Amino acid sequence: MNHSLTKNAGRAAVRSLALFLTFALITFVASLIFRGNLFDEEMLSERAVGMWNFAFLLFIFESTCAAWNRHATSAREPFFAKYAQGRRFGKVKSVFLSVDLYVEFACIALLSAILPLSLVYDCVGLSLFGEGYGKAQVLPVILPILLVLEILAHLSARSAWVAERMQTKGSKDKNELAQTVKGLATVAIVYLAAALVIPWGLPFLVTIGNLGSGAVVFLYIGIALLVAALAVVVAFYVRAILKRREFVRQLTKVCREQSATLSDVKKPCLSVLFQQKGVDFTVEYKGAVHACKLVASVFPTSPIGFSDTGEGIRQDTLRLFKINLLHLNTLLDFRMEDAPADSRKIVIVLPVPNTVYVSTEGSTPRPADTGERMGTYTLYTATGFLNALDRGNLG
Repeated sequence: MNHSLTKNAGRAAVRSLALFLTFALITFVASLIFRGNLFDEEMLSERAVGMWNFAFLLFIFESTCAAWNRHATSAREPFFAKYAQGRRFGKVKSVFLSVDLYVEFACIALLSAILPLSLVYDCVGLSLFGEGYGKAQVLPVILPILLVLEILAHLSARSAWVAERMQTKGSKDKNELAQTVKGLATVAIVYLAAALVIPWGLPFLVTIGNLGSGAVVFLYIGIALLVAALAVVVAFYVRAILKRREFVRQLTKVCREQSATLSDVKKPCLSVLFQQKGVDFTVEYKGAVHACKLVASVFPTSPIGFSDTGEGIRQDTLRLFKINLLHLNTLLDFRMEDAPADSRKIVIVLPVPNTVYVSTEGSTPRPADTGERMGTYTLYTATGFLNALDRGNLG
C-alpha cells in the first residue's frame, strides 16, 4: 500500500470536512441574515428569494473552496515536483490527477446527502422546484455545479502558486493555517455583510423597475452587471489598441527622422488580443538590425514576469470585493527564432502593467526597468524604446 497516498487522502478528507462545514455555516448564517432583513417580503415571491440565496450559495462555495485550497501544502508540493519537469504536466492535468479534488468532492457529496437540505440547499429547492422538493431533486442539480466550481477553485489555486513562486522564488513559504484562516475570515465578513445590506435594496429595485417579480429583478441585474463588466474589459482592450496605434505612428516618425529602416509592423493591434509567434518588426539603424517583439498587458493590475529563456507569464486575477475568485496565468512566448542572424532581440511591453518582473539564470525575480538585459533579449517600454532610438543608443 502507498502510505504517502493514504496520508495525503486522509489530510484531504479532514480538510474537505472542514471546508464543507465552513461553507455550510457561512451559507446558513448568511441565509438567516438575508431573509431576516428583507424590507418588504410581500413584494418578493418565495422563488425570487430562493434565487438570490442560490446565487449567494454558489459564490460562497467557490470562495470557500479557493480559500481552503490556496495554501494547501499537501497538494502544492506534489504539484511543483511534477510541474517543474515540463509543460506536459500543466495546471489542468494536475487538477484532474489530484487526489485532493476527488476526496474533496466525495466528502462534499456524502455530507450533502447526510445533512438536511434546510441547512444549506433549501434555496436550491425553492428557486427551482417550489414546494415538495427533496434530495432526489436537489442533489443531481447542485452537485455537478459544485464540482465545476471546485475544479475552477483548484485551477485558480495552482495559477496562484505559480505566480507566487515566480514573484517570490526562494522565499520562505507563508504559514498555511494562518493564511487559510485569513482567507476564510475575509469570505465570511464579505458575504455576511452583503447578506445584511442587499435585502434592503431588493424591494426598492422592484418598485423602481415596476417589474413585479424579484426573479425578473435578479435576471435584469445579472444582465446589467455582466454588460458592465464586459464594457470595462472592452474599454481596456480599446485603450490597448489605441496605444499600439499611437506607438506605430510615433515609431514611423522617429525612424524617418533618424533615417532608420523600419519593416512592416505585423498586426500590431491584433497582437493585443492574440499572441503571435516570431518577430513583429525590425529596425535597421546605424548598421545594426533590431528584431522587435510586442507584448501586451491589457490590464494595469496584471503583472508580467519575463525570463531569459524567451518565455514569460502574465497574471490576471478575478476579484469580488477583496476576495480572489480566480487566478489566470497566460504563458508568453517572446522567442524570435525567425530573427535575422546577428540581430539584437528587443521585447517591447505595451501597454505596460504596474509591475514587471525579470528572472535571469534562475535568479530571484526582481522588478525590471526599461533597458533590462535578459540573456539575448533586451526589455523596453514603448516610451523607453522610442527615446533610445531617438537618442541613437538603442541596445
